[in-house]
Parts: sequence; structure tokens; C-alpha cells
Amino acid sequence: DIVAGAPNANRGTATQGEVLVFSSATCAILRRMVDPLPNASDSLGGAVAGIADVTGDGTPDIVAGSEADDTLSGNAGAVLLFSGANGALVRRLVDSTGGASDGSVAVGRWR
Repeated sequence: DIVAGAPNANRGTATQGEVLVFSSATCAILRRMVDPLPNASDSLGGAVAGIADVTGDGTPDIVAGSEADDTLSGNAGAVLLFSGANGALVRRLVDSTGGASDGSVAVGRWR
């Protein structure tokens, strides 16, 4: 399947953003993932990646950047981890020092 971000999507909140999973066979949208606690202009999905299973359920998971997430401070950014099995938000990763726009995603094997 294919994961894509739509950071300017309006899902009840202006430019909240969303992450979409498309079927690689039919191109149909299989799942839409959004931040359950959105703020305007969070821009979820500006960077997305499929990753190995980190939740232990046997299904690869998804990380998505939310460049302007306001969880810790204005536009500090966050990376959201979604379950690949059901699309639920598993964890929000934020820089506790409140860095600006920390929502970019880089994926690679480091161990």
C-alpha cells in the first residue's frame, strides 16, 4: 500500500492536515488518519513514512510530521506515530525543549 500526506487538508479545522493510505492494487483510499487533538494550521502530513512494526501487532506502522503542532508551544511541531493496523494514534513525539517546527520525518535503520 501507499502512504501520502495532505498537510493542507481541512478536516474540521483549517489546514489540520491528514495522512492517507491508498491501496496499491486499486488506488482506493483505505484509511484516513488525523490528529485527534488538532489545531488550525498543524499541517499534519507534510512528511510521512511507512516504517517497520513498532507496536508489536505484526503490521508496519506510519509516522507523520505535524510541522506546526502546538502541543508544547506555538508551532513547535511533532511527529505522530500511527498504527498501521487500525490507523489509531499511538504516540505523539515532541521535543521537550520546544524547538521550532520539529515535524519533519527522517526514517532509516540505525540499529
